[in-house]
Amino acid sequence: KVNRIIDFNEAISHCQRALMVNPSYKLAYMYLFNIYIEKEDYENAMTTCEKALEIDPEFSMAEFNKGIIYKNLGQLDKALKHFVNKPLTDLTCEILTDIHIRLNNKEEALEIFFNFLKSSPNNFKIWNKFGEIIEKETLNHSNAIKAFKKALEIEPRYALAWQNLANVYEIVEDFKNMKIALEKFKKLNP
Repeated sequence: KVNRIIDFNEAISHCQRALMVNPSYKLAYMYLFNIYIEKEDYENAMTTCEKALEIDPEFSMAEFNKGIIYKNLGQLDKALKHFVNKPLTDLTCEILTDIHIRLNNKEEALEIFFNFLKSSPNNFKIWNKFGEIIEKETLNHSNAIKAFKKALEIEPRYALAWQNLANVYEIVEDFKNMKIALEKFKKLNP
């Protein structure tokens, strides 16, 4: 833990020196943002976003990062505003679905996944995450299994999907398939 604190302080110092040389270097603010988020120092993280936006009011990364801060603080309605009309990437998809689930908007969360998977049907991580959400929020075991299998069809070496599949097989008491999935998981993740 002490090494991480020293590393954080050193990284902050490097970014601050870069900003002294070039005060309009917006990416230095984003590096600082990442450090402060890691330290859970949301006040300084927000300040870095606001300074970057003073330099460039259209700097979408800073707006996006403000949404992450609000999400981490549990201010979900404020967070949501920072992700509206943003391109739907796998990260945005995960953040938005998490926010909607925490706001108890399960249908909206699932709709976001459906829309993302229409445009990126081969994103195995999102298929896996989709399976997790289906399993946790709807308890629809057969659809969760389909989602995990789809993730594994795309990327058979994705250990987390094998583990998730084994967990659902255990719940539905399909111990034969649970054993197979666990063996694949253990082989990939010894």
